[in-house]
Amino acid sequence: MVIVQVLLCLLFLVLTGYLVIKKYNPSTILLSMGILMLAIAHLTGISKPLEGVGTGSAFMDLFKIVENKFGSSFVKFGLLIMTISGYVAVMNKIKATEAMVYI
Repeated sequence: MVIVQVLLCLLFLVLTGYLVIKKYNPSTILLSMGILMLAIAHLTGISKPLEGVGTGSAFMDLFKIVENKFGSSFVKFGLLIMTISGYVAVMNKIKATEAMVYI
């Protein structure tokens, strides 16, 4: 079973590298490959990413796992981006950049 896991990992690494070299959108590639690897690991029983998720359907469990994994991190990054954008807007409004360049 370990050999199958290593071969699957190498296959996904090669496929991801090939798609990045072909100039596809890297964030879409990494997200889709991650979800696909998670799906294969979950459906084949290689690993159980989150225990206690069980919705009764292996297919629906994948959506629940993705929701649990990405839900909290997207909120954190969203708040961080909004905070930084607000800071930049305030600095532009008070013309802090121009004052620093003048000094």
